Amino acid sequence: MSAEPEDDEGDALRRWAEGDLGTCGLAAMVGATIARIERIHYVYQGETNTDTGDLQLTMHDGRVYWLRGAGNGETLQVRQARWEDPFAPPLSPENAEFVRLSGKHTLFHVSEQERLKPLIGQVIHAALPVRDEHGVLRGAHLLVNGQTLTFVIDCDDGWLLEEERMSEEFAAIGLHLDHTL
Repeated sequence: MSAEPEDDEGDALRRWAEGDLGTCGLAAMVGATIARIERIHYVYQGETNTDTGDLQLTMHDGRVYWLRGAGNGETLQVRQARWEDPFAPPLSPENAEFVRLSGKHTLFHVSEQERLKPLIGQVIHAALPVRDEHGVLRGAHLLVNGQTLTFVIDCDDGWLLEEERMSEEFAAIGLHLDHTL
């Protein structure tokens, strides 16, 4: 397994403390069966931005993987944890006002979407890191029963790429698959 590029020795410790599993989290997905796919989209004044958002995968054995962007806006974080809504009811008056004015992230079950439905009940055969030209972990490319599920971080947002456009999208933002795992 390849090591994550690190800026300094404290970087690995910081990722561990934040619950970020990195490529180890991707490797742990291999052999698991996908039971549910969810996205965390931003909702503002009743409008949902479904273009971007975190990805959450629930496996048949109960494991949950939450894929999200790190605080630097470009690195993929892989956590073995379920996303928790920081603005779940009941809300204080201050938080209710904040949500009214600013919106909030909300979990959506997307397993029934046409392009994702065939992945439910299928085994993840491989999980490849997606890296940029500097070796930074920017996404995950999952091979599932002859299909792919590719999630990348770009400009603070999580994008679920369409299989037919993956090469074009990778070239546009300077990404590549890392086959060293």
